[in-house]
Amino acid sequence: MPLVIAFHGYGGEGKDLAANTGFSELAEEKGFIIVYPDGIERRWDVASNPLFGVDDVSFVTALIDHLAEIRAIDRRRIYAAGVSNGGFLVQRLACEPNSQIAAFATVVATLPNQVRSQCHPGKPVSLLMINGTADRKVPWAGANLPYASMLSVPGTINFWLQHNQCPGQEVKQTPNQRVEISRFHNCAGGSEVELVTLKGAGHVWPRGGSGSTQLLNGSQEIWNFFQRHPLR
Repeated sequence: MPLVIAFHGYGGEGKDLAANTGFSELAEEKGFIIVYPDGIERRWDVASNPLFGVDDVSFVTALIDHLAEIRAIDRRRIYAAGVSNGGFLVQRLACEPNSQIAAFATVVATLPNQVRSQCHPGKPVSLLMINGTADRKVPWAGANLPYASMLSVPGTINFWLQHNQCPGQEVKQTPNQRVEISRFHNCAGGSEVELVTLKGAGHVWPRGGSGSTQLLNGSQEIWNFFQRHPLR
């Protein structure tokens, strides 16, 4: 079965992400395994030099190997999704030169500046980002904040477009007035970059339905993206 590893935000736990995203119900419906690990002290360390003996990149590798021993995992369909601080870690995982992960998705997160300078993936990276234009914790325009220095949303997208040698062909969709989906196809190695813009939305995981924070079913959009990208 495909495997999705979902990383919670700062101060949270895996059970919070499970409760607030609808991902578990989707996994049951679509037939994939989803795992919600807990970060040490409710956070993920995205630094290249692990602090306090915490090496979350190595942890993810060990977790995948462990899950492959106890469950029937499709090694070509291992995926990573994360929200906020968990999304920073997913961006970090996308930078690994020998990643076992086929595709990546981040919600209300961008590429941390400390990761960008050391980001050297060994192959093209298929990555989806979901961001709100009114996010104060992870601002659209980027920021140097006490807890992180981060690229802007457009800057992060451009970083991955350049890495993937995307030809600049953009396909736009507008499911409703406040959601814009930009897909960049035909990138190197069959990779794809997608940006979901939530106009006027803040630091939220969209759940679908009606209301200002329910503009899109984020979990469904992520799974649709993952399905298009097995490990190549």
